[in-house]
Amino acid sequence: MLKVGIVGNKENVLSRIKQWGMVGCVQVVGYHLAINHSSDTIPGFYNFIEFSKLAQAVDIIDIVSEEAQQIEHIYEAIHFQKHLFLHNPFVLDAPSLQHIAKLIQEAKIKCQVGLYLRFLKELQPDLHSAPLKFIDIKCAYQAGDLMLEWQKLVNNHIDIVLKLLKSHVRKIFANSVAVEDNIKDLVNIRMQFDNGAIGDILFNSSAIRLEHILSLYGIGYVSEIEVIQDKHHYIPEEAVNAALNSFISDIQQDNVTKVTIFDAINSVELASEIVKQIES
Repeated sequence: MLKVGIVGNKENVLSRIKQWGMVGCVQVVGYHLAINHSSDTIPGFYNFIEFSKLAQAVDIIDIVSEEAQQIEHIYEAIHFQKHLFLHNPFVLDAPSLQHIAKLIQEAKIKCQVGLYLRFLKELQPDLHSAPLKFIDIKCAYQAGDLMLEWQKLVNNHIDIVLKLLKSHVRKIFANSVAVEDNIKDLVNIRMQFDNGAIGDILFNSSAIRLEHILSLYGIGYVSEIEVIQDKHHYIPEEAVNAALNSFISDIQQDNVTKVTIFDAINSVELASEIVKQIES
């Protein structure tokens, strides 16, 4: 039985406890809350006021914090040689992630990041035998809480395009239209790859109705995946559950994790270039 400790605010920790409850061979021992939430309690789980105490009591540290300050907890978890699941490392810049990657390798621990779209059941395993030539993604959602997840939204979709098109990015075009007050109301990203493939992503936060569709095109192959989402979450719970199960399996079998921190670095570097184009 692997012991898990969770770091975040009360709302995120509660959600994560529920998600870990769907995973076998693990036990959530306790949690550590952000300083401004440290007095909150969650019945049935121990509130570790000192993060170091939590790190020493578990095998896995699951950081669901949305803040850049999570880096201090990451460093300390690595110091104690604890396996890491990083729900949202995308608030950190590429140099910070590269430094973390170096420390993880030196500590010889497992680390998986929150790139959950890879675990959509429709993509397990890849259904296409011929290389894909074009990916069209439309993600329409309602502005609100989801706007706080901008980094996760962009990085997850960049990652799935990189994974499926399997080539080096040659050129990126990105632009946006401000419909309301936010510069990211409508964002279009187009990536051209060395193998001639193209990935096109449209984010629409002013949508009348929710829509999340991945259209995949290859020679003799066409597939359309409709991702079921709700108002506050664009990734289905079953994909999150699959990601957590995969992480535990890789720890138990001493395998390289299906998604690594280097995947996060790749997506963060591209996302940074995209944001520069949008804001220029």
